[in-house]
Amino acid sequence: MATTSPITTLDPTFTSLINSLMEIERQPLTRLTQQRDSVSLQKGIYNDLKKTLDDLQSAARSLKSSDPFCTLSLGNKVNLANVFITATGAATTATVASFTTNSGAVPGAYTLKDVTLAKAHTLASNQQEYADQALNLSGGFILGGAATRTVSVTGTANATVTGFGTGELAAGQTELGSGPYYIETRLDPASGAWQFRLVNEDGTAASIRMASGTSFTSGWQAIPTGAGAYDTGRGLTITFGADPSAYSANSKTTGAVQAVYTAQGAAIQVSAGDSLIDIASKINREIFAEGNGVTATVVDNQLILTSKSTGVNHAILVSDTAPAAILQTLGILDGTGFLHESQTPSDAQFTLNNMVIHRSQNANLSNVVSGVTINLAPDAEGKTATLSITSDPTGAKDLVNGLITKFNSLQSYLSDKIAVTKQADGTYKRGALAGDMMFTSLRNDLFNLISGNASNDGTLTNLREVGLTLNDNMQLAVSDATKLENALQSDFANVSALFDKVMSGIDAKLGYYTGSNSYVESAIESSDRETETLNDKITTMNQRLDVRKQALTEQYAQLQTQLLMMQYTQQQMSLIYGSVNQYA
Repeated sequence: MATTSPITTLDPTFTSLINSLMEIERQPLTRLTQQRDSVSLQKGIYNDLKKTLDDLQSAARSLKSSDPFCTLSLGNKVNLANVFITATGAATTATVASFTTNSGAVPGAYTLKDVTLAKAHTLASNQQEYADQALNLSGGFILGGAATRTVSVTGTANATVTGFGTGELAAGQTELGSGPYYIETRLDPASGAWQFRLVNEDGTAASIRMASGTSFTSGWQAIPTGAGAYDTGRGLTITFGADPSAYSANSKTTGAVQAVYTAQGAAIQVSAGDSLIDIASKINREIFAEGNGVTATVVDNQLILTSKSTGVNHAILVSDTAPAAILQTLGILDGTGFLHESQTPSDAQFTLNNMVIHRSQNANLSNVVSGVTINLAPDAEGKTATLSITSDPTGAKDLVNGLITKFNSLQSYLSDKIAVTKQADGTYKRGALAGDMMFTSLRNDLFNLISGNASNDGTLTNLREVGLTLNDNMQLAVSDATKLENALQSDFANVSALFDKVMSGIDAKLGYYTGSNSYVESAIESSDRETETLNDKITTMNQRLDVRKQALTEQYAQLQTQLLMMQYTQQQMSLIYGSVNQYA
């Protein structure tokens, strides 16, 4: 009996027929794909809109004084006049000083003169024969402090601060430097709690452990509840009184309790094989208390010790350790004091607007003029400089221009997306957000907020009063730059109050459309859910179509097999009957 092999390739006629049938059955899948693409496009529009809304909200908050992200402030322009007349009568210039300012600087002129620079303490040893050969000295000495840390109270303790003591250093902390310290106290008007801070002789607050935890701060902090010693974590303990009702407010200049603290110095051990260079290296490897640091060098076969800090409160503290007398042998000490004192420590002194100022250092003088940091130059002595500070509205104007750009960008975007435009053929083109009254309402509300009156604590009620208006194209613009600059320069407080009120309204309105639970975010999440559902349907539909195509393929393969069998049978019959007819 004749047999046929399985069909592996369908006839093109059947393949074309299957493709035509599948094209018809694929129409629901096409509609699902188009629907998913439309949702994806809509989500893209919502994402673009969200960014535009967020940008405008950030710009508004930068002008909203009650917002923590507000950066609206009146900057400063600094001009330094440092021309002076030499002994020969010639005019020349010198650096004298450099200045940096922040927003707290008060406009005005400040004349700096009669400068004496702060100097660091410098000691020297006797000159040795060699710098790199053994000195045959054995023993030790204490440098940068005393053998042990100590503290004493000068003046009278009070009911707020009853005493001091010594403590240990917290991990990673440097010991307080030697010198006088003051415990300033105040009653915080905001919280109603008593607060304190530790300041040095210059009035600079020291960083100490916070009573509420392990962090450190140089700012004001609450006095610990109850009596007892409070550990600063930097070698000093403070004992507070137990009765807050007896506390009093005191500053460094109005009776704050003073303590004189002596830091623990570094113990330097010298062996017989050490040279001057070896001793200098050992000193330079040590960690000293804050402000007590010492640098060692070797010059002309002499050991030179130089304080790392300037000022009379940063004199080098050094003493021999009994029974050896290493420093006396080297000629640094003579039994009663210093044998070779190359330079005595001194504070900086200068006159600023006829006020005599004393500071222990020459640089980073940030507590002389509010908002100004002064750095005295090495050539300052005997010279005069005048610092002129004027207000500078450049930064504020940049923020206003940023708001204008973001506002116009959002309005243009919304205008395009909510528009319905008639085409040349009489049909209408609808924007992606056309018909969504939420965004039509938003656009109108923003126009009203930016152009309407706003009641506030100041005297200005409308942005037109500071030169901001909507032009004929409904774009926000600076219509009067002079008016804006003058308002910022001469009436900044009222301008700030106006911006605060207007921007608060804009921020609140945008809040309905931004953030995690906003209208736009909900629309984006809805698009994500719809896309996920459509993807599931598309996956299911593709699986069904694959099964359907396989079934049609098998069906037509069987039909093709049957047709081939019929054709084969016909051929066989023709051969048989042809033979019969021939022999008949």
